[in-house]
Amino acid sequence: MQPAAGPPGLPWHMRALPQFRAPFAAPALALLMGVAAAAAQPAPQAPPAVPPSQVQTAPPDSQPPPPVPPQAAPDAAAAPVAAVIPPPILKIAGASGLVLHAILPTATADFELVMSKFFDAVALVGDAAQKAVVAGWKVSRVNEGAPGGVNALYAFVIAPVVPDADYSGTFIFEMIYKAFPTEAPDLHRKFAAAYAGPRHVLTLTPLLPAPVAPAVPPPAPK
Repeated sequence: MQPAAGPPGLPWHMRALPQFRAPFAAPALALLMGVAAAAAQPAPQAPPAVPPSQVQTAPPDSQPPPPVPPQAAPDAAAAPVAAVIPPPILKIAGASGLVLHAILPTATADFELVMSKFFDAVALVGDAAQKAVVAGWKVSRVNEGAPGGVNALYAFVIAPVVPDADYSGTFIFEMIYKAFPTEAPDLHRKFAAAYAGPRHVLTLTPLLPAPVAPAVPPPAPK
């Protein structure tokens, strides 16, 4: 195989060989053009910084609400122990009355203790009018219990009724606080916690035998 023609004066091994120049020259040229084009591209620019005064924030209404802390479970010991508290004033309109009290079966001793302290207090510190109210006031326990057979039932049997007198717990503890100030708070708590339901007031009118009018003494001789 004869060496290809080339510039005069060059050794034969430095002359280009036509049969091998075309296959390698085109890829090399394409590679060089790609590198040059990539180098000619401008470097990516970072977005301009926005001044703090121009930063937009969402309106307050669109902000998510702050998380709500979990509520602590209510303390059972702090709950009030009184399920039912009778109204503060009790006046009986009839000549006699019957007041029924439904008491929890576990609190009968507390209820009886309070009523015992009440009668003791009136005897110790009550005036004549207060003692007159208590004179016709009896406390009884109903053997059959309250309807339903669960709770105990007590009856205040009041005869005769003193007009405008208060037969409620207000009067009961007015006397107890006056006579036994140290014990009174605990007795008051026990009394309030003893009730299983509201009280029921019945006013009574005597019918038979007919009331006998007091005998009128004959006039004194002149």
